[in-house]
Amino acid sequence: LDERVRLCMNSDEYPHSGPDGGVCSPEKCMQSLYGTDYSTDQRTRLCQGACGTGPADCVKSLYGTDYSLDQRASVCQGARGAGPADCVKSLYGTDYSLDQRASVCQGARDTGPADCLKNLTGSNYSLDQRVQLCQSSGHGLHDGH
Repeated sequence: LDERVRLCMNSDEYPHSGPDGGVCSPEKCMQSLYGTDYSTDQRTRLCQGACGTGPADCVKSLYGTDYSLDQRASVCQGARGAGPADCVKSLYGTDYSLDQRASVCQGARDTGPADCLKNLTGSNYSLDQRVQLCQSSGHGLHDGH
């Protein structure tokens, strides 16, 4: 019961409506992560307030990357799908650090924030300034989360 209570904390209402109007629950996300390297506590933090398997799909897309389990969870918490992972992966081979890539891609629906960074290549802005600009640009960010 304790795990279920923690899963529902900070969610709007439990159970709440999903994108298709049906009832959803963070348990789908939790179940999708069984058999992975994530502990029960890590799965609970990652899936807290989730509707569906989005955060789980996202972290699974980051397997085989340089990101630790905690970094993957940070990038993917609240994700509705693999968008943040796709965004991060599209920045490999650039001068951006793992932390900068994670920061700009957290909550992304797609590669929009990464595309924003790439469009600023050659500008007079520092890498940190570019990250800040593209975080607040709204490119590809999902609404309200």
